Amino acid sequence: MIVDFNQGMRKVIPLLDEHSIGKSITSVLNGNQRLRGIIDLKQDSDFNCSLNGDMVPYHIGFSPVFNQNNLSIGHIITFTDVTERVLMLEKLKQLASLDGLTQLLNGHNACWKYCKGTHSGRRSIGVL
Repeated sequence: MIVDFNQGMRKVIPLLDEHSIGKSITSVLNGNQRLRGIIDLKQDSDFNCSLNGDMVPYHIGFSPVFNQNNLSIGHIITFTDVTERVLMLEKLKQLASLDGLTQLLNGHNACWKYCKGTHSGRRSIGVL
């Protein structure tokens, strides 16, 4: 049941409004089966959401809420925009695969890409 939400969540779940308080989270997901599956599992997960035509990556986290008898009564679900993290990881992969001086694939990555491409054609290669 939805108890409260941040207004920023309307970007991710457009049907979320003041009338959503007290309703089931699945009632406002508008058929988004991927998001519903993540919420049903209650496991931290990454989720890509299309906002104005752009894909925005979110990390969805779950924190249990307990009553005074230490019984679980629900979860706080947090959506964290991880765009910056994803961009940094892509840049790190690029930096790790390119030679800093020549901007060519470094030896390991050049061999890996070549080997991967020739493996599908069943050609054998030797590496010196």
